[in-house]
Amino acid sequence: MEVDWNSAFWWLMGVAVTWIVFILQGRKKKAIRQRLRELDLHLEYVNRLKGSQEYLFGIAFFALFMVLFFISVGLMLPALGEYLLSILPFPLIAKLCNALSMMSFMLATIVAFTEALAFRDFSNIERTQQRIEKKRAKLQEDLNNA
Repeated sequence: MEVDWNSAFWWLMGVAVTWIVFILQGRKKKAIRQRLRELDLHLEYVNRLKGSQEYLFGIAFFALFMVLFFISVGLMLPALGEYLLSILPFPLIAKLCNALSMMSFMLATIVAFTEALAFRDFSNIERTQQRIEKKRAKLQEDLNNA
């Protein structure tokens, strides 16, 4: 009995492709379920914050003071670098202080931007809840179709 290697090869390729598609489909469903869990947690967080204005004000003041701290550090570090350069003969210290100053300004920008996005969500909680529910319904539909 002679084996047709060409058809055996294509049969094995079909099995391999089917197996790969099955694995990728499972990963897609797992990723969608993970995203659904994240949306549920975010919706729970939004609902918990709905009535607690004091907590939001506390977060706002904390973020404000963090931004002010990063800006003040960013302003003081170059002067500190120049002072240390006058005492010590290492020009790398001034360059390091300037780099840390830039990083401090970037951190202030990042904190301010992320907090602005968070407070934009909480300024109109009903719209945020509708947006989350819409995303959740779309993901649930994708999960059912996958």
